[in-house]
Amino acid sequence: MVIKHTVFALDCSESMLQRDYFPSRLGGAALVTRTLHQDLLQKSHTESIGVVAFGSEAEVVCPLTSPNKCEDLREAVESLSGMGKTNLSLGLMLAAKLLEQSGINSHAQILLLSDGWHDEGRLDPVDASNKIAAMGITIGCIGIAGDPGSVDVNRLQKIASPTKTGRRYCFIKNAFAMGALERSSVIATDGILTAGIFSEGYRRIQ
Repeated sequence: MVIKHTVFALDCSESMLQRDYFPSRLGGAALVTRTLHQDLLQKSHTESIGVVAFGSEAEVVCPLTSPNKCEDLREAVESLSGMGKTNLSLGLMLAAKLLEQSGINSHAQILLLSDGWHDEGRLDPVDASNKIAAMGITIGCIGIAGDPGSVDVNRLQKIASPTKTGRRYCFIKNAFAMGALERSSVIATDGILTAGIFSEGYRRIQ
């Protein structure tokens, strides 16, 4: 399946302000978003990109629009700050709603950038991901922290869509890994992140 539409869901909760990842986990999430946005620009099949941010609440930072018209994406992402506790479900569901309201129910993916911790809201994030999967939307998860033990790997892997041999999940330890990511081809021909970001199953980038 060719992925034509991507919504980045950035965790802006208080735990993402920790500086075990330089300059912070949130700063790392912003860097990943900017890097992958540039990669998506090079893909002729990419039709729209959007960004949502969430903590205890969730908001649309950049509505779905043509990747060539996302000039304000970098500024919007870099201006994000802490948003309280973590409601992963709210962020995921808003990303899905953004796609749904645009009439998109196929060829779409949500890329969740988070440390995986969840301490707000009644809807379990795994249940939210199952609802989104039923809509035909793929979810990829990128865990960001200074150490794998600081990420709720189990939750993120359960949220991530399955592949033939695992889940669309990876862990990024620091900016040096991002340097390698920027030099690699991270968008596969089907538009699903592979290589340095997603492999067939769990892969840690460090």
